[in-house]
Amino acid sequence: MTIKTLKELLGHCEARGWIMKCFYDEPGEPDYLGVEAAKAQEALEAGDERYLHIYDGTSLMGWVFVVNDTDGDPEEQINDYAGDRLICRPELNASRSAMATGRNAFYTRQQIARNG
Repeated sequence: MTIKTLKELLGHCEARGWIMKCFYDEPGEPDYLGVEAAKAQEALEAGDERYLHIYDGTSLMGWVFVVNDTDGDPEEQINDYAGDRLICRPELNASRSAMATGRNAFYTRQQIARNG
């Protein structure tokens, strides 16, 4: 499976329970932090450009640079990325997020609740 659009990527992340952090230029001040694809998409499409960091619960898996208003082509919305597991080969990580472990997670449920 090759993910080509932002919507596909966000749905894939939600299905796996991966944590999505959406922000403009300050990672410490996210517009959205959580596991819901619809809320992440809303935050990522709130401006001309945004960043998406994706966590598996214990570590940063990769990032995506999103540019909106690219002549309506959804395959052009993802302009740059790092993390082969996210875009090219998402099937490499089919496990659920470690988020459910709470204390051991990179972001705890409390941190997500405060920022989501």
